[in-house]
Amino acid sequence: MEKFEIGDKVKVVKLDVTEPDYVSDLNQYLGCTGIVRDTQFFGSELLVKFDDGNSWYFYPDWLELVEKKKKGWTGRIVVAGRLYDNFPSCEEPPVETGKVYRVINGQIILDHGKRIIPKNNETFDDICRYMSGHQVSIIEFKGFCINGKE
Repeated sequence: MEKFEIGDKVKVVKLDVTEPDYVSDLNQYLGCTGIVRDTQFFGSELLVKFDDGNSWYFYPDWLELVEKKKKGWTGRIVVAGRLYDNFPSCEEPPVETGKVYRVINGQIILDHGKRIIPKNNETFDDICRYMSGHQVSIIEFKGFCINGKE
């Protein structure tokens, strides 16, 4: 069985009406592609988000890999400033001005393991564009420097 990761593009290739989690609303997604958004809810089910904005849980054997997620930018960022105290969208967790955050494969790691996952995240510039869209300016953090020595 294929091991799916967050960000993988998948296609719904089958449904099993005998499964307890099956609902008839899933029928409209048979043959459709979506992006894996989470891999850890409800045991083995995967949360897949579709172009219509809806997300549904599917068993891994109902899915076929279309395209592996490209590895995103990895580094550290510091929030330089912000227009709002919170993101305008309630979906995104807040970030703090002056705080350093790790970015691993394009995912911004927040406190308690929460993550911000920009759709485009292959480069540092992609991360900057995403954050500026939420009225947050960031700079790349390369460490502290004291008297010319790191």
